[in-house]
Amino acid sequence: MGNTDNKTHLMDKVVSTAKRIENIESEDEFEPVEVQFVVGLNGTVQEVIAITATGGPHIEANLTTGSVHGRGYSNRHRTHFKRTDTIDCIEEFYRGLFKSTAVQ
Repeated sequence: MGNTDNKTHLMDKVVSTAKRIENIESEDEFEPVEVQFVVGLNGTVQEVIAITATGGPHIEANLTTGSVHGRGYSNRHRTHFKRTDTIDCIEEFYRGLFKSTAVQ
């Protein structure tokens, strides 16, 4: 693929991920590859980031800010998704999971 094709492919993947997240109706529908946390110095979770694809391209959804960021093929693309009650519940689930498993 040429650079323009790669850029379009990445953009399509990021946008389709954002749309998929907006359409989640149940917490069971959300299965990230990995979940990462941005934690403040006081130990509270500032952001919950769900990795939804790795390799080519790498795509992550920031459940706190409502953004999807993708990178791959020497390109980057970012878009946003509309936060829903379901997304809020998923984010709270992962915050609680972090809190219950974090080393004190």
